[in-house]
Amino acid sequence: MTSITDGVAELRSRLLKRFERGEFYGTCIEPPGMFPLIVPVPRQVVAADFRRDYAMARKDNRAWIDAAAAHDGVRTVQKIIGTRLHSDQDVVTGLEFDSIDALARFLGAKAKKDLATFRQSLAEAASADPGLRDLLLADPLLAFEAGGHWMRLVSMAGWLKRRPNPCCFLREVDLPGIHTKYIEKRRSLSRAVIDHLAPECIADVSETGVTDGGFERRYGFRVPEFLIRLRTLDRSLAVAGRYTDLTVTVSDLAAANPGATIVIAVENLKCFLALPDVPGAIAIMGSGCAVTVLERVLWLGGIRLLYWGDMDRDGFRILASLRKRFPHTESILMDRSTLLASLEFCGDDDGSLIESLLLLTPEEEATFQHLSNLAPPRKLRLEQERIPFTLVRQAIQRAVLD
Repeated sequence: MTSITDGVAELRSRLLKRFERGEFYGTCIEPPGMFPLIVPVPRQVVAADFRRDYAMARKDNRAWIDAAAAHDGVRTVQKIIGTRLHSDQDVVTGLEFDSIDALARFLGAKAKKDLATFRQSLAEAASADPGLRDLLLADPLLAFEAGGHWMRLVSMAGWLKRRPNPCCFLREVDLPGIHTKYIEKRRSLSRAVIDHLAPECIADVSETGVTDGGFERRYGFRVPEFLIRLRTLDRSLAVAGRYTDLTVTVSDLAAANPGATIVIAVENLKCFLALPDVPGAIAIMGSGCAVTVLERVLWLGGIRLLYWGDMDRDGFRILASLRKRFPHTESILMDRSTLLASLEFCGDDDGSLIESLLLLTPEEEATFQHLSNLAPPRKLRLEQERIPFTLVRQAIQRAVLD
Protein backbone atom coordinates (compact mmCIF):
# COMPACT_ATOMS: atom_id res chain seq x y z
CA MET A 1 0.00 0.00 0.00
CA THR A 2 1.28 3.46 -0.88
CA SER A 3 2.44 5.32 2.23
CA ILE A 4 0.53 8.40 3.31
CA THR A 5 3.72 10.44 2.95
CA ASP A 6 3.90 9.50 -0.72
CA GLY A 7 0.18 10.16 -1.12
CA VAL A 8 0.35 13.68 0.33
CA ALA A 9 3.42 14.49 -1.77
CA GLU A 10 1.64 13.23 -4.89
CA LEU A 11 -1.47 15.30 -4.17
CA ARG A 12 0.61 18.38 -3.40
CA SER A 13 2.59 17.94 -6.63
CA ARG A 14 -0.58 17.59 -8.73
CA LEU A 15 -2.19 20.68 -7.20
CA LEU A 16 1.00 22.73 -7.45
CA LYS A 17 1.17 22.08 -11.20
CA ARG A 18 -2.43 23.28 -11.57
CA PHE A 19 -1.63 26.27 -9.36
CA GLU A 20 1.36 27.23 -11.51
CA ARG A 21 -0.77 26.92 -14.67
CA GLY A 22 -3.01 29.62 -13.23
CA GLU A 23 -6.14 27.50 -12.77
CA PHE A 24 -7.09 28.94 -9.39
CA TYR A 25 -6.28 32.66 -9.67
CA GLY A 26 -9.67 33.53 -11.15
CA THR A 27 -11.15 33.40 -7.67
CA CYS A 28 -9.08 36.49 -6.79
CA ILE A 29 -10.88 38.39 -9.54
CA GLU A 30 -14.38 36.92 -9.29
CA PRO A 31 -14.84 35.27 -5.87
CA PRO A 32 -15.71 32.67 -4.79
CA GLY A 33 -14.70 31.07 -8.08
CA MET A 34 -13.79 27.42 -7.65
CA PHE A 35 -13.91 27.50 -3.87
CA PRO A 36 -14.63 25.69 -1.67
CA LEU A 37 -12.64 23.15 -3.67
CA ILE A 38 -12.84 19.41 -3.02
CA VAL A 39 -9.98 17.31 -4.36
CA PRO A 40 -10.00 13.47 -4.19
CA VAL A 41 -7.00 12.00 -2.39
CA PRO A 42 -4.80 9.93 -4.73
CA ARG A 43 -4.85 6.79 -2.54
CA GLN A 44 -7.68 6.46 -0.10
CA VAL A 45 -7.89 3.62 2.39
CA VAL A 46 -10.32 0.88 1.31
CA ALA A 47 -11.92 -2.13 3.03
CA ALA A 48 -9.22 -4.50 1.76
CA ASP A 49 -6.58 -2.44 3.57
CA PHE A 50 -8.36 -3.01 6.89
CA ARG A 51 -8.52 -6.74 6.26
CA ARG A 52 -4.84 -6.90 5.34
CA ASP A 53 -3.45 -4.74 8.16
CA TYR A 54 -6.02 -3.04 10.36
CA ALA A 55 -3.50 -1.00 12.39
CA MET A 56 -1.67 0.29 9.31
CA ALA A 57 -4.93 1.20 7.56
CA ARG A 58 -6.07 3.20 10.61
CA LYS A 59 -2.66 4.91 10.75
CA ASP A 60 -2.72 5.87 7.09
CA ASN A 61 -6.27 7.17 7.30
CA ARG A 62 -5.36 9.19 10.37
CA ALA A 63 -2.36 10.64 8.55
CA TRP A 64 -4.68 12.24 5.94
CA ILE A 65 -6.64 13.80 8.78
CA ASP A 66 -3.43 15.14 10.35
CA ALA A 67 -2.23 16.53 7.00
CA ALA A 68 -5.45 18.53 6.65
CA ALA A 69 -5.46 19.69 10.26
CA ALA A 70 -1.97 21.17 9.83
CA HIS A 71 -3.34 23.99 7.64
CA ASP A 72 -6.13 26.47 8.38
CA GLY A 73 -9.03 26.21 5.98
CA VAL A 74 -8.30 22.61 4.96
CA ARG A 75 -10.71 19.83 5.95
CA THR A 76 -11.13 16.17 5.14
CA VAL A 77 -14.06 14.74 3.23
CA GLN A 78 -14.96 11.31 4.62
CA LYS A 79 -17.31 8.43 3.99
CA ILE A 80 -18.28 5.34 5.96
CA ILE A 81 -17.28 1.94 4.60
CA GLY A 82 -18.22 -1.45 6.00
CA THR A 83 -15.73 -4.20 6.75
CA ARG A 84 -16.43 -7.88 7.41
CA LEU A 85 -13.96 -8.26 10.27
CA HIS A 86 -14.24 -4.82 11.85
CA SER A 87 -16.89 -2.21 12.51
CA ASP A 88 -17.80 0.48 10.01
CA GLN A 89 -14.91 2.86 9.37
CA ASP A 90 -14.77 6.58 8.48
CA VAL A 91 -12.20 6.92 5.66
CA VAL A 92 -10.85 10.04 4.01
CA THR A 93 -11.85 10.36 0.33
CA GLY A 94 -10.75 13.93 -0.33
CA LEU A 95 -9.52 17.26 0.99
CA GLU A 96 -11.64 20.39 0.97
CA PHE A 97 -10.01 23.83 0.67
CA ASP A 98 -12.24 26.71 1.67
CA SER A 99 -10.21 29.36 -0.21
CA ILE A 100 -7.25 29.88 -2.50
CA ASP A 101 -5.30 31.03 0.58
CA ALA A 102 -5.92 27.68 2.26
CA LEU A 103 -4.77 25.89 -0.88
CA ALA A 104 -1.61 28.03 -1.05
CA ARG A 105 -0.83 27.25 2.59
CA PHE A 106 -1.17 23.54 1.88
CA LEU A 107 1.10 23.81 -1.19
CA GLY A 108 3.88 25.66 0.58
CA ALA A 109 6.02 28.79 0.49
CA LYS A 110 6.30 29.14 -3.30
CA ALA A 111 2.53 29.03 -3.80
CA LYS A 112 2.00 31.59 -1.04
CA LYS A 113 4.59 33.90 -2.60
CA ASP A 114 3.07 33.51 -6.09
CA LEU A 115 -0.39 34.28 -4.72
CA ALA A 116 0.88 37.47 -3.07
CA THR A 117 2.62 38.47 -6.31
CA PHE A 118 -0.55 37.86 -8.32
CA ARG A 119 -2.67 39.96 -5.98
CA GLN A 120 -0.20 42.84 -6.10
CA SER A 121 -0.10 42.73 -9.92
CA LEU A 122 -3.89 42.50 -10.04
CA ALA A 123 -4.20 45.62 -7.89
CA GLU A 124 -1.73 47.48 -10.13
CA ALA A 125 -3.63 46.40 -13.24
CA ALA A 126 -6.99 47.51 -11.83
CA SER A 127 -5.46 50.87 -10.91
CA ALA A 128 -3.99 51.32 -14.40
CA ASP A 129 -7.21 50.36 -16.19
CA PRO A 130 -10.18 48.47 -14.71
CA GLY A 131 -10.64 46.69 -18.04
CA LEU A 132 -7.47 44.70 -17.39
CA ARG A 133 -9.27 42.57 -14.80
CA ASP A 134 -11.05 40.77 -17.64
CA LEU A 135 -7.73 40.22 -19.40
CA LEU A 136 -6.27 38.61 -16.27
CA LEU A 137 -9.39 36.52 -15.83
CA ALA A 138 -8.77 35.09 -19.32
CA ASP A 139 -5.00 34.75 -18.85
CA PRO A 140 -3.98 34.98 -15.17
CA LEU A 141 -0.30 34.25 -15.81
CA LEU A 142 0.08 37.64 -17.51
CA ALA A 143 0.11 39.07 -13.99
CA PHE A 144 3.57 37.66 -13.35
CA GLU A 145 5.02 39.01 -16.57
CA ALA A 146 3.37 42.41 -16.32
CA GLY A 147 3.85 43.16 -12.64
CA GLY A 148 5.29 46.67 -12.31
CA HIS A 149 4.64 47.44 -15.98
CA TRP A 150 0.88 47.91 -16.20
CA MET A 151 0.87 51.71 -16.30
CA ARG A 152 3.42 51.80 -19.12
CA LEU A 153 1.60 49.12 -21.10
CA VAL A 154 -1.66 51.04 -20.76
CA SER A 155 0.06 54.23 -21.89
CA MET A 156 1.30 52.36 -24.98
CA ALA A 157 -2.26 51.31 -25.80
CA GLY A 158 -3.41 54.89 -25.26
CA TRP A 159 -0.69 56.20 -27.60
CA LEU A 160 -1.95 53.91 -30.35
CA LYS A 161 -5.53 55.02 -29.76
CA ARG A 162 -4.45 58.59 -30.39
CA ARG A 163 -2.32 57.60 -33.41
CA PRO A 164 -3.91 54.55 -35.09
CA ASN A 165 -1.86 53.04 -37.92
CA PRO A 166 1.08 55.33 -37.06
CA CYS A 167 3.30 54.46 -40.08
CA CYS A 168 6.44 55.18 -38.07
CA PHE A 169 9.17 53.07 -36.50
CA LEU A 170 8.95 51.86 -32.89
CA ARG A 171 11.99 54.05 -32.27
CA GLU A 172 9.74 57.09 -32.73
CA VAL A 173 7.38 56.20 -29.88
CA ASP A 174 8.10 58.76 -27.17
CA LEU A 175 6.43 58.00 -23.83
CA PRO A 176 7.57 58.35 -20.20
CA GLY A 177 9.43 55.25 -19.05
CA ILE A 178 9.21 53.62 -22.48
CA HIS A 179 12.01 53.23 -25.00
CA THR A 180 12.52 51.04 -28.05
CA LYS A 181 14.23 48.20 -26.18
CA TYR A 182 11.42 48.21 -23.61
CA ILE A 183 8.79 47.59 -26.29
CA GLU A 184 10.87 45.07 -28.21
CA LYS A 185 11.46 43.02 -25.06
CA ARG A 186 7.73 42.94 -24.23
CA ARG A 187 6.09 42.52 -27.63
CA SER A 188 3.90 39.58 -26.53
CA LEU A 189 2.77 41.33 -23.38
CA SER A 190 2.17 44.61 -25.22
CA ARG A 191 0.12 42.79 -27.83
CA ALA A 192 -2.11 41.20 -25.17
CA VAL A 193 -2.79 44.58 -23.55
CA ILE A 194 -3.27 46.51 -26.80
CA ASP A 195 -5.56 43.87 -28.29
CA HIS A 196 -7.68 43.93 -25.13
CA LEU A 197 -7.85 47.67 -24.52
CA ALA A 198 -7.58 48.99 -28.07
CA PRO A 199 -8.68 46.32 -30.58
CA GLU A 200 -9.57 49.08 -33.03
CA CYS A 201 -5.84 49.80 -33.38
CA ILE A 202 -5.11 46.47 -35.05
CA ALA A 203 -4.09 47.39 -38.58
CA ASP A 204 -3.54 43.85 -39.87
CA VAL A 205 -5.40 41.02 -38.13
CA SER A 206 -3.58 38.44 -40.25
CA GLU A 207 -0.34 39.24 -38.42
CA THR A 208 -0.55 36.95 -35.40
CA GLY A 209 3.14 36.66 -34.51
CA VAL A 210 5.28 39.20 -32.68
CA THR A 211 8.72 38.38 -34.14
CA ASP A 212 10.19 39.17 -37.56
CA GLY A 213 8.19 42.38 -37.80
CA GLY A 214 4.84 40.75 -36.98
CA PHE A 215 4.17 43.04 -34.01
CA GLU A 216 4.98 46.16 -36.01
CA ARG A 217 2.83 45.19 -38.99
CA ARG A 218 -0.09 44.22 -36.74
CA TYR A 219 -0.36 47.78 -35.44
CA GLY A 220 0.74 49.70 -38.51
CA PHE A 221 4.33 50.49 -37.57
CA ARG A 222 7.01 50.60 -40.22
CA VAL A 223 9.34 47.62 -40.52
CA PRO A 224 12.98 47.88 -41.64
CA GLU A 225 13.09 46.71 -45.24
CA PHE A 226 15.13 43.82 -46.49
CA LEU A 227 18.35 45.08 -48.03
CA ILE A 228 19.63 43.79 -51.35
CA ARG A 229 23.25 43.84 -52.39
CA LEU A 230 23.87 44.40 -56.09
CA ARG A 231 26.88 44.85 -58.36
CA THR A 232 26.97 46.53 -61.72
CA LEU A 233 28.86 44.23 -64.08
CA ASP A 234 28.96 47.01 -66.64
CA ARG A 235 30.88 50.19 -65.72
CA SER A 236 28.43 52.28 -67.72
CA LEU A 237 25.74 51.34 -65.16
CA ALA A 238 27.78 52.51 -62.14
CA VAL A 239 25.80 54.84 -59.88
CA ALA A 240 27.09 58.42 -60.08
CA GLY A 241 29.67 57.06 -62.50
CA ARG A 242 31.68 55.25 -59.81
CA TYR A 243 29.66 53.12 -57.35
CA THR A 244 29.49 49.53 -58.58
CA ASP A 245 28.77 47.61 -55.35
CA LEU A 246 25.66 48.85 -53.55
CA THR A 247 23.13 47.86 -50.92
CA VAL A 248 19.57 49.10 -51.50
CA THR A 249 16.10 48.42 -50.15
CA VAL A 250 13.68 46.21 -52.04
CA SER A 251 11.43 49.23 -52.59
CA ASP A 252 14.23 51.28 -54.10
CA LEU A 253 15.22 48.47 -56.43
CA ALA A 254 11.60 47.84 -57.40
CA ALA A 255 11.00 51.52 -58.15
CA ALA A 256 13.08 51.60 -61.33
CA ASN A 257 15.42 49.56 -63.50
CA PRO A 258 18.92 51.03 -63.15
CA GLY A 259 19.40 50.46 -66.88
CA ALA A 260 20.19 46.76 -66.96
CA THR A 261 19.21 44.42 -69.76
CA ILE A 262 20.38 41.33 -67.86
CA VAL A 263 20.14 40.45 -64.15
CA ILE A 264 22.12 37.55 -62.71
CA ALA A 265 20.85 36.34 -59.32
CA VAL A 266 23.51 34.47 -57.33
CA GLU A 267 23.24 32.85 -53.89
CA ASN A 268 26.90 32.65 -52.84
CA LEU A 269 28.87 35.76 -51.85
CA LYS A 270 32.22 34.59 -53.25
CA CYS A 271 30.62 33.85 -56.60
CA PHE A 272 28.73 37.15 -56.53
CA LEU A 273 31.95 39.11 -56.03
CA ALA A 274 33.90 37.18 -58.65
CA LEU A 275 31.41 37.48 -61.52
CA PRO A 276 33.13 38.82 -64.66
CA ASP A 277 32.10 41.97 -66.49
CA VAL A 278 28.98 41.53 -68.61
CA PRO A 279 27.65 44.29 -70.88
CA GLY A 280 24.32 45.67 -69.65
CA ALA A 281 24.24 43.39 -66.58
CA ILE A 282 23.88 43.72 -62.83
CA ALA A 283 24.27 40.93 -60.27
CA ILE A 284 21.96 40.50 -57.29
CA MET A 285 22.97 38.65 -54.11
CA GLY A 286 20.15 36.28 -53.20
CA SER A 287 21.56 34.80 -49.94
CA GLY A 288 19.00 31.99 -50.11
CA CYS A 289 16.14 34.50 -50.32
CA ALA A 290 16.04 35.13 -54.07
CA VAL A 291 12.32 34.47 -54.43
CA THR A 292 11.31 36.70 -51.51
CA VAL A 293 13.72 39.40 -52.59
CA LEU A 294 12.93 39.50 -56.28
CA GLU A 295 9.20 38.84 -56.51
CA ARG A 296 8.43 42.52 -55.84
CA VAL A 297 10.84 43.78 -58.53
CA LEU A 298 8.30 43.78 -61.33
CA TRP A 299 10.59 45.22 -64.00
CA LEU A 300 12.50 41.93 -63.98
CA GLY A 301 9.65 40.59 -66.08
CA GLY A 302 10.81 42.72 -69.01
CA ILE A 303 14.52 41.80 -69.15
CA ARG A 304 16.62 38.63 -69.09
CA LEU A 305 16.81 37.04 -65.66
CA LEU A 306 19.51 34.45 -65.00
CA TYR A 307 19.63 32.37 -61.81
CA TRP A 308 22.70 30.54 -60.51
CA GLY A 309 22.25 28.51 -57.36
CA ASP A 310 23.78 25.45 -55.75
CA MET A 311 23.14 22.22 -57.61
CA ASP A 312 21.16 20.53 -54.86
CA ARG A 313 17.56 20.14 -53.81
CA ASP A 314 17.41 23.59 -52.24
CA GLY A 315 18.94 25.26 -55.28
CA PHE A 316 16.46 23.68 -57.68
CA ARG A 317 13.61 24.44 -55.29
CA ILE A 318 14.52 28.14 -55.32
CA LEU A 319 14.81 28.10 -59.12
CA ALA A 320 11.37 26.53 -59.50
CA SER A 321 9.84 29.02 -57.07
CA LEU A 322 11.45 31.98 -58.85
CA ARG A 323 10.08 30.72 -62.14
CA LYS A 324 6.54 30.80 -60.70
CA ARG A 325 6.85 34.57 -60.48
CA PHE A 326 9.06 35.07 -63.54
CA PRO A 327 8.42 32.24 -66.02
CA HIS A 328 11.20 33.45 -68.32
CA THR A 329 13.92 32.82 -65.67
CA GLU A 330 16.95 31.01 -67.13
CA SER A 331 19.35 28.90 -65.09
CA ILE A 332 23.10 28.87 -65.61
CA LEU A 333 25.63 26.32 -64.35
CA MET A 334 22.81 24.05 -63.15
CA ASP A 335 23.02 21.43 -65.93
CA ARG A 336 24.40 17.90 -66.30
CA SER A 337 27.46 18.94 -68.28
CA THR A 338 28.56 21.26 -65.44
CA LEU A 339 27.80 18.54 -62.91
CA LEU A 340 29.74 15.85 -64.74
CA ALA A 341 32.69 18.21 -65.28
CA SER A 342 32.80 18.90 -61.54
CA LEU A 343 31.97 15.48 -60.04
CA GLU A 344 35.20 15.37 -58.04
CA PHE A 345 34.04 18.49 -56.15
CA CYS A 346 30.59 17.16 -55.25
CA GLY A 347 29.55 16.55 -51.66
CA ASP A 348 26.68 14.73 -49.97
CA ASP A 349 23.26 16.36 -49.73
CA ASP A 350 21.48 15.64 -46.46
CA GLY A 351 18.48 17.84 -47.25
CA SER A 352 14.88 16.65 -47.19
CA LEU A 353 13.75 14.31 -49.96
CA ILE A 354 11.93 15.86 -52.94
CA GLU A 355 10.70 13.48 -55.62
CA SER A 356 10.09 16.08 -58.32
CA LEU A 357 9.70 19.81 -58.90
CA LEU A 358 7.40 21.69 -61.24
CA LEU A 359 8.59 24.37 -63.69
CA LEU A 360 12.03 22.88 -64.33
CA THR A 361 13.18 22.49 -67.91
CA PRO A 362 13.86 18.92 -69.13
CA GLU A 363 17.61 19.50 -68.75
CA GLU A 364 17.20 20.87 -65.21
CA GLU A 365 14.86 18.05 -64.24
CA ALA A 366 17.32 15.46 -65.58
CA THR A 367 20.12 17.06 -63.57
CA PHE A 368 17.95 17.19 -60.47
CA GLN A 369 17.04 13.51 -60.83
CA HIS A 370 20.68 12.58 -61.42
CA LEU A 371 21.55 14.23 -58.09
CA SER A 372 18.66 12.60 -56.25
CA ASN A 373 18.55 9.06 -57.64
CA LEU A 374 21.91 7.67 -56.64
CA ALA A 375 21.96 4.51 -54.56
CA PRO A 376 20.53 5.32 -51.10
CA PRO A 377 21.40 6.93 -48.84
CA ARG A 378 23.79 9.05 -50.95
CA LYS A 379 22.51 12.19 -52.65
CA LEU A 380 24.91 14.58 -54.36
CA ARG A 381 25.18 18.35 -54.22
CA LEU A 382 27.50 20.72 -56.04
CA GLU A 383 27.99 24.06 -54.36
CA GLN A 384 28.52 27.12 -56.52
CA GLU A 385 31.97 27.95 -55.19
CA ARG A 386 33.29 24.46 -56.02
CA ILE A 387 32.74 24.79 -59.78
CA PRO A 388 35.99 25.57 -61.66
CA PHE A 389 35.93 29.26 -62.54
CA THR A 390 36.83 28.55 -66.16
CA LEU A 391 33.44 26.85 -66.49
CA VAL A 392 31.80 29.86 -64.87
CA ARG A 393 33.32 32.29 -67.38
CA GLN A 394 32.39 30.06 -70.30
CA ALA A 395 28.80 29.56 -69.12
CA ILE A 396 28.24 33.28 -68.61
CA GLN A 397 29.75 34.09 -71.98
CA ARG A 398 27.46 31.56 -73.69
CA ALA A 399 24.43 32.93 -71.82
CA VAL A 400 25.21 36.50 -72.85
CA LEU A 401 25.66 35.53 -76.50
CA ASP A 402 22.37 33.58 -76.65
